[in-house]
Amino acid sequence: MTTTTLALWDPPCYLYIINFEKTGQETTVDDMWTQLTYNIEVHEHGDNACRDNKLTVELPTTGSYEFKHWFSDTHKNMALQPGGFNYTVAI
Repeated sequence: MTTTTLALWDPPCYLYIINFEKTGQETTVDDMWTQLTYNIEVHEHGDNACRDNKLTVELPTTGSYEFKHWFSDTHKNMALQPGGFNYTVAI
């Protein structure tokens, strides 16, 4: 019977959100343009198994549109730092 030692096992890895909040909003006088600023801070669980994780933020709406932000590896690494990562979107 073949067994695998714990040293060869990669535990599952996942990202979990520590903080996600809207930190700012600017809207034009005519309400035609809005700029939203968010902060996201995440943490990885799983040690060495986390080598291929990707981070995506999805903000669903009640209409037919949905906002998705795919983070680059650089921005994901910034979101893993204390204080997280701030980013701005304009709609």
